[in-house]
Amino acid sequence: MDWVYVEGGNFEEGKNQIIISPKGDTIKNFTSPNRVVELDGFYISKFEITVKQFKEFCKETGREMPSPPIENAYGKKCIINGSTKILYW
Repeated sequence: MDWVYVEGGNFEEGKNQIIISPKGDTIKNFTSPNRVVELDGFYISKFEITVKQFKEFCKETGREMPSPPIENAYGKKCIINGSTKILYW
């Protein structure tokens, strides 16, 4: 696998505005507060890691696969709680 180092830094997140769901409904009494987020540097795969690759990693390292993907707010499937240990595999 090819890994790319992403240098840490700060970025602004949020806009202090009312959030509207993907369906167009306003989520009452909820805003996206503006704040500065600081991240440490990290490695990320240059290409997507396939489920097959992740299963192989889990098998070889004695880890369990995460729960099946769930739908996010946009109706797309996403895996939550992946492992950074795959970097050292």
